[in-house]
Amino acid sequence: MEAKIKSLIDNLLTKTTKKEANWDRMGKSEQFVLFLENAKVSIDRSLTNKNNIYYQFSIINLNGDSIFNVNGLKNDFLPPDKQDYTILQELHEEIKKAYFKVDETIEGLLGEIKKDGEIGKDDPNALPF
Repeated sequence: MEAKIKSLIDNLLTKTTKKEANWDRMGKSEQFVLFLENAKVSIDRSLTNKNNIYYQFSIINLNGDSIFNVNGLKNDFLPPDKQDYTILQELHEEIKKAYFKVDETIEGLLGEIKKDGEIGKDDPNALPF
């Protein structure tokens, strides 16, 4: 991976970890997009025909053209630190964790469970019969 792209991804990871990046999710897919002034970046997670996990990081210019892509497919013949897959996987997982507010949800659950008394409530979507 080119040094500039690795730096871009590392900086996106840092901003995301610090909760300083506002990622959007595309529908119900595993694709997340970050809109910036000069372009937008996206990362998508999908499965190949052989059920291997595949990541694609893209830079899209203001005209909507995909101008750069990095693809990551796990390669058992390369050490993990030489694989684009590992870097893209880490970024995608951190984005997903931030987007769904996993840490905040876990903290809320811990606070709720530590309270005295009974916990849990009826399913609000359950049918009345």
